[in-house]
Amino acid sequence: METISMDHGGGGLKAKKLVEGLLRYFESPYLEPLDDGAVLPLGDG
Repeated sequence: METISMDHGGGGLKAKKLVEGLLRYFESPYLEPLDDGAVLPLGDG
């Protein structure tokens, strides 16, 4: 997906903004569960 966005150039900027927005939106709800729930299984995996 990243390569496609970069190829389009303008589309890449839009995608980047969307990704940044999503990261900000999910930052709080995801960091908490990832800290306890996902990190443990990932470390085990």
